[in-house]
This record gives sequence, structure tokens and C-alpha cells, in this order.
Amino acid sequence: MKGRSAYRVGTIEIIDSIPEGESQTARRLYEHVKDLQYHNDVVPLPVTLHRAATSARLRVLLSQLADHAEKNDSWPLLHIESHGDTEGIQLANGDYVRWADLQPLFLRLNKATRNHLVIVAAACFGFYGIRAMLDPFAGVASLRMLIGPTKKTMSGNLEDAMRAF
Repeated sequence: MKGRSAYRVGTIEIIDSIPEGESQTARRLYEHVKDLQYHNDVVPLPVTLHRAATSARLRVLLSQLADHAEKNDSWPLLHIESHGDTEGIQLANGDYVRWADLQPLFLRLNKATRNHLVIVAAACFGFYGIRAMLDPFAGVASLRMLIGPTKKTMSGNLEDAMRAF
């Protein structure tokens, strides 16, 4: 894969951190993508559903994805499903992680993908994560693109948008 000139996603990594008992949109998205793969091979990429209910688990998972990207020259598309606000995300167990605290983890992953990291922040105000991801003083970017809502949104709206995407 080294030497590619065009961007190509190698895997889809869905990170689920919605509390049990709430709408499980990440799981349904995973099943939807798997159905597309099974029925007509529309999405010929490996897709994995990860559960990251705590900040410790999220950090370990992002580190493992960076390790994998470094070793295998893979370019994952990250889909992170959680609650959120303009400053960060709330995980399934109630842990709150500021966007700024995720920045070094995403930076490592972005370096491993040679600036090809795309993140879908399926959380209310998910787009606000972009502020913490761009560091004009360091001259580096923590990601290539971040997609997410700019306001509070309902899980059904997110699910519909992700299926269309």
C-alpha cells in the first residue's frame, strides 16, 4: 500500500460509547454496513465494532488502532458514537473526555496514516472537536477531516445521516 497517491480507506472502525438502555445507533450502523457487504458487496472494507465505555478503554483502543496503522499502512475511517458537547464527549460509563485530550491520540493516528485520518463524530456538537484538532502553532494537523453535527441532535437523525453517508 505504500506509495499510494489517492486516498483510500482501508477499514471502518466503529467506536460505540452509548450507555446501555439508550438507542444503540452504532450497533445498527455496524449491522447495516455488514448487510450491505453480504448482499451486494457495496462496502468491501473490513468493518469492526468496538465498545469503549470508559476513557481508559478509548485511549487503549486509539493506541491499538495507531499501532495497527503504523505496522500495516492502513487508513481507518473512525466513527465515534457517544454523547457530546462543544468541549468534549461523554462515554457510556459517564467519563468525560475533552476534545483537547483526544488531540494527541488522533495526532499519532494521523501521522501513522500520513495525514489521511477521517473521523465521524456521531455526537451532539461533534463538529466542535475540530477546534482542538488543529494546532496552527505546531504546524501539524491531528486529522484530515472531521464530520459531525454542529448542534444538539437526536439519535434518529444521526442514524439516518450515517446510513446515507
